Amino acid sequence: MIAAGALASKRQTAIKLVAPGSTDSELWPAELAQAEALVESKFATDEWQNRVP
Repeated sequence: MIAAGALASKRQTAIKLVAPGSTDSELWPAELAQAEALVESKFATDEWQNRVP
């Protein structure tokens, strides 16, 4: 499981991609909760991290 503080740190240091004409925005709490659940249920698993593309 990834600690909330570690996930927040990853968000803060992530590369920012900007499309022409886009504006900055914040994630809604529901969006953040959904992303955190997906990290824990899929992306943080050994199966996902050790897969061979």
